Amino acid sequence: PAGPRGGGGSRVVKHYVLQALSQLHRVVGSLASIGSPVNLVDSIGGGVQEFFYAPAKGVVESPQAFATGLYKGTTGMVGGVVGGVSSSVAGIGSALGHNVSMLSGDREYIAEREARRRRFQAESAGAGAGVIAGGLSIARGITDGVSGLVLRPVEGAKKEGALGAVKGLAKGIAGVAVKPVVGVLDGATTVLQGVSQTASNVQITQHVRPPLRLLQIPDSDEVQI
Repeated sequence: PAGPRGGGGSRVVKHYVLQALSQLHRVVGSLASIGSPVNLVDSIGGGVQEFFYAPAKGVVESPQAFATGLYKGTTGMVGGVVGGVSSSVAGIGSALGHNVSMLSGDREYIAEREARRRRFQAESAGAGAGVIAGGLSIARGITDGVSGLVLRPVEGAKKEGALGAVKGLAKGIAGVAVKPVVGVLDGATTVLQGVSQTASNVQITQHVRPPLRLLQIPDSDEVQI
């Protein structure tokens, strides 16, 4: 009897070791982990363009328009740089968090984490909400990891008996190591996504341009802007 139990435990350990190696390969090789370089360049380029365009447009109108243009240009450039860098780094953190979460081998946890991430992105929340959600992600990662060390063996035992308990224990051990790390990654990513969204909102506000007005010249068929 001792032999089969030992063999079952060895198979479980081997399964999780192979799964861990597979997911580590994805972490290293994931193309998503390089972030969004095209979006980064586009965002920074748009901010720099705004920095030069807005003051140049104002200087031909009046000193007051130049000062307003300088403010808008500076704000646009800062928003573009901050938003682009935050978005790119958040992309790296999101990819790492996803791949590291796979090391837990806990499908329910992975699905719940993905649902929370999608909800936050859909809300398009700002920096303040990102800080709050980030703190909750860190706390949740710690509590999920610690509680899983007890709950997963119990759940496994109910489903598959002794072998299920061994599998659950393996998941619990993996979770207590992985889930707090994922919580920190998700927390940092959520904060950066909030900062990026706030910076994007600033840029959108600055890029609104009033419509041109055409005036009819008296006693003439010509018009002027």
